[in-house]
Amino acid sequence: MDITSPSGALCPGTSNVEIDVQNTGVTTIDCGVGIQTLLGQEYRVYPNPTRDRVMIEFNESISDLQIDVYDALGSLVIQRSINGSNRAEVDLSSLAKGYYMLKLSSASDQSLTRIVLQ
Repeated sequence: MDITSPSGALCPGTSNVEIDVQNTGVTTIDCGVGIQTLLGQEYRVYPNPTRDRVMIEFNESISDLQIDVYDALGSLVIQRSINGSNRAEVDLSSLAKGYYMLKLSSASDQSLTRIVLQ
């Protein structure tokens, strides 16, 4: 996964930045904590920073959502899905401390969130 931003930096001094992921279109990365939107639904990822796991929680049940976690080099390190639930837990305890990208994607939408693993 190739992640770049127009400024060449990933989120310093801002809470959001638009990027193009492998020339698939503009995606928003959220670099802070808060409520985000995917498929017209609000969701949040918490805790962030974390020590071992993050929760992804939607307001309503969601189907056919892919969850991918990428390390700082762009390598896929965790992959799972949500189908018919409003929340998912992603266990990061097997990963080294550092920065990761959490990508949530469906057939029609995607969102990226930076995760800090302490």
